[in-house]
Amino acid sequence: MERWELTEKYVGEGFLSATIYVNPPVGSQPIGVQAYKLVARECYHQLEGAPDAMAVPTSRGDLIWGIYEGFSELKQAKFIEKIPKLFAVEPFGRITKVFTW
Repeated sequence: MERWELTEKYVGEGFLSATIYVNPPVGSQPIGVQAYKLVARECYHQLEGAPDAMAVPTSRGDLIWGIYEGFSELKQAKFIEKIPKLFAVEPFGRITKVFTW
């Protein structure tokens, strides 16, 4: 689906995208961030506890934000004692572009 088609569906037909549908991408889709909380719960479930740390691929920060929120809820519910250290990582190619500007 083309970006303009997604925008058309959002505006005209009431669809809601879990990610950004505008160009340039500005801000984060709150519902998408809420869905990313499930990553923390899945990690907790599969590891039978929270990891000490996680490396999270990051662009606008939606994923790491959602993972943090998920672990925060697990801590609040007393499933874990502390939130893992979360490290935001970027693919090398993007960093190279930043340094050349």
